[in-house]
Amino acid sequence: MAQENPLGFAIGSAAVGFVLGMLVPATQVEDERLGEISDRVTDQAKEVGQEALERGKEVAKETAQQAQSTLQDSAQRHGEELGDTAREHAGQVRSS
Repeated sequence: MAQENPLGFAIGSAAVGFVLGMLVPATQVEDERLGEISDRVTDQAKEVGQEALERGKEVAKETAQQAQSTLQDSAQRHGEELGDTAREHAGQVRSS
């Protein structure tokens, strides 16, 4: 999946990084020195992380749907080819 859609993989990875970073509790030193600025940056990062996560989910869903469609097309094509080959062999057996 990462080779077929590297941008989606990067977005998903960034989203996971944001979420994990937001789960780490702030230290007392951060709160004392950065205070309100830290809170605003944290809130904005959470929003961006959530959006990136949603977009990553969309990309993964679309990629899975495309893979499923390709698999179905390929299976149908191979099934038709196998049927043609079987009919050819059956015709050869009858003429023998």
